[in-house]
Amino acid sequence: MCELGHRGCARAYVSSPAIRRSVAGTLDRPELTFDDCLALARDGHPVARRVLDEAGSALGQVVATVANITGPELVILSGEAVHMYAVCADAFQAALARHTHWTSTPVRVVVKPFAFNEWARGAAVTALQHQLLHG
Repeated sequence: MCELGHRGCARAYVSSPAIRRSVAGTLDRPELTFDDCLALARDGHPVARRVLDEAGSALGQVVATVANITGPELVILSGEAVHMYAVCADAFQAALARHTHWTSTPVRVVVKPFAFNEWARGAAVTALQHQLLHG
């Protein structure tokens, strides 16, 4: 469940706090950080590997669903925890392929490291759009 109590919510699988909670809780190791969990998965630890594969699959399914509906040419994965992609790329790609509708053109996915200036730029554009359209 996610922090709002939704069962099966993508945040329950994909967010860094959820991944850390799942691995640390299952292993009864509350000191583990998100990066510790990634390292365990990278090293083949079965619990961490399962959790990261589930996260990659959930993210792949979300991207496929959104792409099926909106038809973008490109999806950019970014954010503070995007480095997890290196650990769950196979599961992500498998789920993306499995959930992409047969009539949809497969979407190109680019992983871009988190940079705060990009978030700030996006927020500025959103604020300007709101002001111009609704101001």
